[in-house]
Amino acid sequence: MGQEYMRSLQQTVLKRISDLQQMVLEQMRDLQQMVLEQMKDLQQMVLERTRDLQQMVLEQMRDLQQMVLEQMKDLQQMVLEQMRDLQQMVLEHTRGLQQMVLQMMVLHESTSV
Repeated sequence: MGQEYMRSLQQTVLKRISDLQQMVLEQMRDLQQMVLEQMKDLQQMVLERTRDLQQMVLEQMRDLQQMVLEQMKDLQQMVLEQMRDLQQMVLEHTRGLQQMVLQMMVLHESTSV
């Protein structure tokens, strides 16, 4: 009777060990699956965030381009206005010089006669 009890006890212990091993394996599979799902979720989040950031950068670049274009237009306008002012000044000085030369010629002719 003692040997049968020992055999039965040994089988019970072996069965319990086998059950525990099976349970550990199932839990490991569950954990692996959970980790894989979380990694997929994280990858998706990173992709979405990257797309958002790319879109943001593109919009900022467009805004900067627009600003630069507007500033260039403003500068062109300023340069054009300054060139017109300079042309006007040159014309006025040229007229003044022509007038002086004419007066000197008239004066010279009147004194030479």
